[in-house]
Amino acid sequence: TGSFGTWNQVPNVFNQGSFTLSTTAKDFYFNGFDSVSSAGKTTATYFAIVVSFAPIVSPANVAIDYCSLVGGDIPTRPAPQSISQVANDCAYYYQKSFKYGVVPTNGLAINNGESYGVQTVGTTTSGQGPIIRYPVEMVKTPSITLYAPVSGTGNIYNTSNPSAWTLTAVGASDSKQFTTNGTSSGAGGIGSQIAIAWTADARLGLV
Repeated sequence: TGSFGTWNQVPNVFNQGSFTLSTTAKDFYFNGFDSVSSAGKTTATYFAIVVSFAPIVSPANVAIDYCSLVGGDIPTRPAPQSISQVANDCAYYYQKSFKYGVVPTNGLAINNGESYGVQTVGTTTSGQGPIIRYPVEMVKTPSITLYAPVSGTGNIYNTSNPSAWTLTAVGASDSKQFTTNGTSSGAGGIGSQIAIAWTADARLGLV
């Protein structure tokens, strides 16, 4: 009860009393939480669902199949979700240009999910790279990592005249989008197709 170190307890509205464990699977529901007066409730980095048990006589054990928070007024068993539903939920915290199942890394070659733009400057000139807008707005401004589609480390790549830019960096960045910039390669010019691969990480506790 009370505070758990720097944690603030959010008590449930109803006093459930004790549960009697059995040898068969059983659902336990509760409905609602009391509000917390602490200002930290709107800026918390972590939250946890704490489940505790009285001493259990060996060799008995407790197996928890699931423990979840669901929206609405009626406690509900977690429903199956499609791949697109799960990906959309996860995109609130983490997004990438790479295809499903592709681990982000440099030099994977074109057509692995990189983002594209159009070169607006001549050769070996500082300029704007691809501008990326997230399909789903993220929970906060994420940490961006850039990956080179073909060669280099994190550099924009000119796909019209195969060659890597230099000094590629993230420009403006917020929870909806980010820009890239760098120095164009010595090949190609205005109108060339350029590409960059990326990840955006806004997972709780990491940014």
